[in-house]
Amino acid sequence: MFHVQTYIYFPVKKNPSFPVEIPVDDKVTLKKAEPYLDFNYLEGHIELSYYGQPILTEKLGDYIIDYWDYLFQAILSFMEKGSGGMYLPDQPIPIDIEKKGSKWVLMTIGRKGKYGKWLLPREELLKTLMNGAASFYKGLSDAFSDSIVQKYRFKDRYEYLLNFKKQYFGE
Repeated sequence: MFHVQTYIYFPVKKNPSFPVEIPVDDKVTLKKAEPYLDFNYLEGHIELSYYGQPILTEKLGDYIIDYWDYLFQAILSFMEKGSGGMYLPDQPIPIDIEKKGSKWVLMTIGRKGKYGKWLLPREELLKTLMNGAASFYKGLSDAFSDSIVQKYRFKDRYEYLLNFKKQYFGE
């Protein structure tokens, strides 16, 4: 069983009353944080675990909008070619997904698996990552002002992911 959650880092130097990281589903706190955030360089991290075993963690924090975009592109490549990969947006840390048989993938993080290698169920992993990306963009769409949502196309990205997931998984 997978668990995925996205966190946005808050620049506490600008206002120490906010938490250091805000879950993307905490719309109330994100709405209050909006004036302090730089959306061109919005930082955060993805937590992904499988039966409690951490895979993606706060050690891999980066520009979170690009992170999800790159991860989605890696998934698309995987679906087309049987392998996909990305680098974190601002760090030379690769994340690779490679098909291993009809039902499994090998997910490798870091060069030669420096941060870990996991053999994971393909369909469950892909659905979890798609749901995580959709939840991320839905959370941003719901929390932030219309001008920010339109400028960064959060609703468009959310709807695209939903349509893609429906097309691929039939859900």
